[in-house]
Amino acid sequence: EIVSGEVKFSVFMHRQFFTVDCLLADHCEVSPGPSSTFSCGDTVRCHFNVEEGYFIENLIIDGDTIPGADYYVFENLHADHTVSVVVGHYTYEIVTSCGPNGSVTPATLIAEYGETVEVNFTPAPCYQVDSVWIDGEYVGDDSAYTLGYIHASHSIHATFKMRNVRVKVLVEDSLYGTATNLGEHLLSCGSAFSTSIFPADCS
Repeated sequence: EIVSGEVKFSVFMHRQFFTVDCLLADHCEVSPGPSSTFSCGDTVRCHFNVEEGYFIENLIIDGDTIPGADYYVFENLHADHTVSVVVGHYTYEIVTSCGPNGSVTPATLIAEYGETVEVNFTPAPCYQVDSVWIDGEYVGDDSAYTLGYIHASHSIHATFKMRNVRVKVLVEDSLYGTATNLGEHLLSCGSAFSTSIFPADCS
């Protein structure tokens, strides 16, 4: 059809908007929050803040996994996007060991950040704990040691020594007899000791 007069056209245009969905994760705060809307062409920076003892292991951007970071930027926004955060928990190796004549429990283990681990040292019969060492530093001779609020790897080592026994031989009244090896004796546990008793006449 041939236009022979004045014609007016009305065009209605609007800016496109897109959604960036930062999915919530345990032990991690994200911003902007879920289902935030932005204008086409915007630059959107997503921030991730994990709790103490945790770290960002990976980011999943629209289904694709990339190495972890504490932020991600969408430049010149032209589509909807989804961001997921994979959070890891820091772990540390606790190496336990001991010398001969005893044992240590638990065996070498992996502890999580902030965990408390009690290590016990059990001497063999006739032995006792001689020394306990944490990362090469002497910390005493107790039969147990507690590693509290773990935030680093550690090594713990114990040694054992022979336990001594005191033996005392006394004669209350020498009028009635005597005995050999009188007095107090310090002996190694398990060693032999003897005394002979000699009663007086008529005793």
